[in-house]
Amino acid sequence: MKMTVFFIIPRGAKSTLTEDGWVFSSTSSLSSGVVDKVVEYFDVPLVEEYLGIKKFKNEQTQINVSYEEGRAAEISVRTAPGDRIPQRVRDLLNDEAIEIVEP
Repeated sequence: MKMTVFFIIPRGAKSTLTEDGWVFSSTSSLSSGVVDKVVEYFDVPLVEEYLGIKKFKNEQTQINVSYEEGRAAEISVRTAPGDRIPQRVRDLLNDEAIEIVEP
């Protein structure tokens, strides 16, 4: 089954597609409110933490939150296909300083 994949990054972050995948760099971070809203929206429990990454997962969705210096730097979302999911997340986070990157 084809999955919907996208990234949530701080507004103004630079994104580059390399042979290893997407790389993002920013001088700012995501607020804890962004992480909380996304995790709550997809209703995913925390399943593990390792090397500065918190992994949330249920049967349909996996969310990885990458942390740098204790602050959320990016969120990757991989979920079952649905009706305009990235747009729905944009609407959910419309008051936050974020961008959504869809590969």
